[in-house]
Amino acid sequence: METMEPNLALSMYGRAVEVLTSASSSPPSTTSTTSSSLLPQLAHAYERIGECLAQNGDVEGAKKAFEEANKVEETGSRRLLMGQVTGGTDSLGHMKRGIELLEGEMAGNNGMEEEGKEAIPVSQLLCQAYCNVADLWMTDLCMDPSAETSAVSAVESALKYDTGAIPDALQALANLRLSQNRGGDAAEAMTEVWKRIGGGCKAMAEVVGLGDKVVEESANPMTVEGGAVEVEQDALDEVNKLPGFEFRTQTAKLMLESSAFLAANGDPKGIKITLDDAVIQVLGSLLSDNDEVIETWFLLGCAFHSSPTSKQQARFYFKKALEMLEKAKKGMEEELEMEGGFDQGGMGEQIEDIEIQIDDVKDRIEDLGEEEEGEDMEIN
Repeated sequence: METMEPNLALSMYGRAVEVLTSASSSPPSTTSTTSSSLLPQLAHAYERIGECLAQNGDVEGAKKAFEEANKVEETGSRRLLMGQVTGGTDSLGHMKRGIELLEGEMAGNNGMEEEGKEAIPVSQLLCQAYCNVADLWMTDLCMDPSAETSAVSAVESALKYDTGAIPDALQALANLRLSQNRGGDAAEAMTEVWKRIGGGCKAMAEVVGLGDKVVEESANPMTVEGGAVEVEQDALDEVNKLPGFEFRTQTAKLMLESSAFLAANGDPKGIKITLDDAVIQVLGSLLSDNDEVIETWFLLGCAFHSSPTSKQQARFYFKKALEMLEKAKKGMEEELEMEGGFDQGGMGEQIEDIEIQIDDVKDRIEDLGEEEEGEDMEIN
C-alpha cells in the first residue's frame, strides 16, 4: 500500500484473512487464547482490504470488507470508514455510531486509537468525524428542514475537539460560513487553516517554482532559477504533516471563493492579499504531488486570473488545462470508436462533461484579452 500498489496489497491481505480465519476457528480446547488474540489482526486485514477496494473504485466491495471488519471487532474508526463509503442517511447512521464508540473510547484507551503502526488521538478522529457529519448535512442531506442547524451543531462539536494538530474543523467552519453567505468569516477561518499548513505548502510549492518569490515577481511561474528545488530537511516535517490531496484541493477552492467574496463585498481586515498568495502555494503543493490532475492546472489559472497583474500566468495555466482536456477527450473518443460506438461505461456522458469544461476554459482565456507580444510561455 505504501508503494501505491493496491492490487498486490489486496492479494496479500486476502491471504492473511484466509490464514487468520483458519487459525481463529481452531478448536477452542487447544487454542482459545490464541484464537481470541488473532481477532484484532483479522479485523485489521479486512479493514485494509476495504481500503484497497475503495482505492480501486470498488465501493460495494469496500462496504462488505469494512462490515466484516466491524463484525470481527467493531471500533469507532472502522464504523466511520463505513460512513465514508455509503451515502445519505445510511452514512449518517454509521457516522453517529462511530462517534458514539469513539467518545466511549476517550477514557479507555488513554485517548488513543491504533491506526497501522501509529496511535492517533481519539480527539482527532472525533474532530474529523464531526466534520464529515457537517459535510453530509450540507450535501446529501441538505434538503432536510434541520440541515443548517444540524450542520452548525456538527461544526461546533468538531471545533470542541480541535487540538490544533489538523485544520479540518476550521475548514468545515469556512465551508459552513460560505453556505450562509458569511464570506468574511469564511476568509478568517481559511487564514487560520493557512497558518497550520502554510509551511509544508510553501516548501512543496518551491519545488515547482510557486513559492513566495515566484508569486510576487516571476514572469514564468514554472521556471525556477538554477533548476529543480529540493525540499530542505527542516521543512520535511511540515510537508509530512500536510493533509491529503483532496483536502488541499478543497482548501484551494474555499480560499478562491472567500477571496471572491471579499473582492465583491469589501475587505476591511485586508485578508484578501493573504488568501491570494496562499491559494497559489496550496495549489503549488498539489502540482508538486501530481502534475497530471487537470483541475489543479485550472484552479491555478483561476488563482492568477483574480489578479490584474497576473494575466500571463493565468493564460499559461488555463492553456495547459485546455491542452490536457482536449487530450483526454480525444483519448475517450478513440476508445469509444474502437468499441464500435458501444458505450457500456457511460463514456459519452464523460465526453459531454469534458466538452463543457473545454468551453469554460476557452471563455476564461478569451476573457483575458489579446495575448501580448512575447507573452506566450512554453508548456512543459
